[in-house]
Amino acid sequence: MPVAYKHCALQVYAEHYPIVGENLLKAIQDVTGLEENDPVIQAWAKAYGVIADVFIQIEKEIYDQMMWIGFKPFKITNIKQESERH
Repeated sequence: MPVAYKHCALQVYAEHYPIVGENLLKAIQDVTGLEENDPVIQAWAKAYGVIADVFIQIEKEIYDQMMWIGFKPFKITNIKQESERH
């Protein structure tokens, strides 16, 4: 799932999903004028929760395969041309 790999590359973590979900629902309410207890908003909340859970699980599997989490400093010790330039 390319989006999950992009999320991992951007260091999106499980704890970010509730924040995004809360703000997404507020934005939908602002645009539609619907209240928090409206069935449409509740449906969006449920759908987002399902999608977020899927991404969290897939991204956990990706993170588990990685050598480390977060940024890691590297020191470049050599630069070598390996192919012809075109």
